[in-house]
Amino acid sequence: MLILAGLWWWQRPSRVVTAAVEKLGAAQTQQFKADLQLANAPAGEALLGQPSEVQLLLQGAFERKADQRDSLTSAVQLITATEGLTLRVEGETRFIGDQAYVRIISSPPTFPVLVQLKDTWLSLPRGADSSASEARLPEQLFTEVDRVGSEKVNDRRATKYSAQATSEAVVQLLDSIADLLGTRLTDEQINNIRQSVAGGSTVPIDIWVSPVSRELIKLAATLTIPGSNTIGFTFEPSARNEPVDISVPENPVSLETALQQ
Repeated sequence: MLILAGLWWWQRPSRVVTAAVEKLGAAQTQQFKADLQLANAPAGEALLGQPSEVQLLLQGAFERKADQRDSLTSAVQLITATEGLTLRVEGETRFIGDQAYVRIISSPPTFPVLVQLKDTWLSLPRGADSSASEARLPEQLFTEVDRVGSEKVNDRRATKYSAQATSEAVVQLLDSIADLLGTRLTDEQINNIRQSVAGGSTVPIDIWVSPVSRELIKLAATLTIPGSNTIGFTFEPSARNEPVDISVPENPVSLETALQQ
């Protein structure tokens, strides 16, 4: 009976999902793909004069550092679309130490400044130190975790789970993303997120986990925020703890220097 009870405890959906997320957080290196979609984005509407959707696609890798801030490299696509118009900007980013490096690969003529900066590596301050936030990993990340079934994700066999993410888990997720991009959420932003996530309730989320290694394969969720806007995102990590190369690009210049060229 003790063996059966231990096996049941080990295979509980809530334990499997939480362990997979914690394993991701403990990875020293990780490759990833991310897709962030904003419906009715105010910035897109202000730019194009009509309701729009903004999609941000990232594909890259990060590496945790013991003596400095974590490093990240990523290809970036920013797509802004309305009913009759689509604008696409492509580039590459690297975050190393306290510096951010950005290169524009392609941009529509609508953005002449970006066209001028094309193919030039820019060196910029990365942003605030990660100690600026007081967000902490909550004890309970998910509630109502259920096993949905088995699927294949990018040719990998995965077990799919549905769950409810707590508001604190959403805060931690967004704060971790902000940290990789060179900043952290302020206490005011954290409080605003807590209030925005359906009044502090939970967010439906789908999670795919490897049945053998118990590693996170994919995560997907949609958040409703004030103003009838929605944010949908998917995150697909891979190649956990495999070597990555994140180095300073050759001959980066400041933004001021690049604009004078």
